[in-house]
Amino acid sequence: MISELPPYPTAAFHADMAKVTSGRNDPELTEALIAHSQDTIRWLHGKGLRYRLMYERQAYPDAEGRQVFWGGLAVGNTGGGKGMIADHTAAAARAGITVRYGVRAPDLIRDGDRVTGTTWTDDRGGAGTVAAESVVLAAGGFEADADLRREHLGPDWERAKVRGTPLNTGDMLTAAIAAGADSFGDWSTCHSVAWDAWFGDNESNRELTNQLTRCGYPLGIVVNARGERFVDEGADFRNYTYAR
Repeated sequence: MISELPPYPTAAFHADMAKVTSGRNDPELTEALIAHSQDTIRWLHGKGLRYRLMYERQAYPDAEGRQVFWGGLAVGNTGGGKGMIADHTAAAARAGITVRYGVRAPDLIRDGDRVTGTTWTDDRGGAGTVAAESVVLAAGGFEADADLRREHLGPDWERAKVRGTPLNTGDMLTAAIAAGADSFGDWSTCHSVAWDAWFGDNESNRELTNQLTRCGYPLGIVVNARGERFVDEGADFRNYTYAR
């Protein structure tokens, strides 16, 4: 039984972040990630979230019997994304938090420069407002909105197949900017995966989740619609190239 993992020094973490992003990673966000990641995982575990070692992601034992995880990708949620949501839901219930399903928050309520709540609609035709001392926006991106994809990613992106949730329509991003928030980061790029273009259910499968993604790209070549290569498929191991 493996009792320990080899260390992942701060300098190595910084070097991996720069390597994967071609040096375009934000230094302040990178420092926050590296300095606080372990404390954050421990805090979440204390709230009931479960984690496990990801032996299936290019991991192997070294000469001393310690498990090596390429790219520092050692820990994942037990049960994957579905397990993570189940753990968060259980933690919310223990904390007395009410979760409302089938509800959309299309806009923010403002009192001068302050945000004091949200408007809401539901899938049964209801509507109303919720007042709050603080509003935390954790509503995802805009990948499910064809117009926003075209605006920020460029022409033809409105035709892209969306593997994730169809509900990430960017409502709260748009509302926050209208309320005076600054945008941040590079909105002209996105996370995308290799996929079978001829598969009929290209929006994926919520039961199988990311088991359907094609991660064998380092074993062949990837071409665009004109038959041209546009990426070095074998530049490094998968954990260093997948997000690029």
